[in-house]
Amino acid sequence: MRNIGLAFALFAVGWGVSFGWNTITATPTPSPSALARAAETDVRVDEDVRFGKAAPARGWLGAENHLSFEGHPAAMNEWIEAFHAAGAERVWIVGIEEWSGSQISDTIAVELPPAGAARERVLQVEARLRDGARSDDVGQRYVTVSFD
Repeated sequence: MRNIGLAFALFAVGWGVSFGWNTITATPTPSPSALARAAETDVRVDEDVRFGKAAPARGWLGAENHLSFEGHPAAMNEWIEAFHAAGAERVWIVGIEEWSGSQISDTIAVELPPAGAARERVLQVEARLRDGARSDDVGQRYVTVSFD
């Protein structure tokens, strides 16, 4: 019984410290699902880059055989430039599919700066694009945006 009481007390102290720290710093602990989604995105983008299903975004939509499914190319290019201006490391067109001699994609991946003001500015651009909703910053390398 004494061990159960000690285990409960340690759990309560740990939870209290975590809750207190998050309250003081106003930095919530990322949920496991946010961490999992970010990890999946990072892996998927890295694979697209490695296997030729990605290309640097600047100018990609200007090529005659490069198309988007539903995204408007001018709007996509404006957002690509906004991410670069905010300090994105790189912006990629990802998930490129071959179809009838053309390459098609509606998705961009933004490589986030490692830390600091530029990272926050890039996430703010994402929030504007998504009408206020932005990705949780859990230390991920990329955020992706689909224009479909």
